[in-house]
Amino acid sequence: MQELGAEQLGIREGRVLPPISDERLAETERELSTSLPPDYREFVRDYGFYGVDTPTFLIRGKTTGDRIGDVSDFRGISQIPFFRDTDIISHRQTLVENIEEWSSDWIPIANAGNCTIALAISGTHYGKVFFFETSSGEHYDIADSFDEFMSLLTPAET
Repeated sequence: MQELGAEQLGIREGRVLPPISDERLAETERELSTSLPPDYREFVRDYGFYGVDTPTFLIRGKTTGDRIGDVSDFRGISQIPFFRDTDIISHRQTLVENIEEWSSDWIPIANAGNCTIALAISGTHYGKVFFFETSSGEHYDIADSFDEFMSLLTPAET
């Protein structure tokens, strides 16, 4: 995980909530009725939740290297009640209730402007990462795993 992204991308420089406990992880997985993919589970266990005020990372396509979008924060799991309304469980519920095209197999793992980066947590695409365009409902897969998604990120120039 570290060689793919988190430490290399300097994630600890943003607003990072404390790492989460194994008990909170298990509680989240019970709420989702599934196990999180191991690479994403490791990320949220170690980093919790991460955000900045401006786009920090560019997403590059895995085959062309073209810019797909920008990521300004990673959704995660919070042990702090104040942040629970913006964690993956609450945000997922809001998306399921308000956007017809949002799959209940996905959780939102990052924001990319007006788009959302989703991770499949069940179904035939388990573990894949999708780019979801909120305004149109269109989506496409951008990575076969969370680790691969992290490898597509490059720091944005400031």
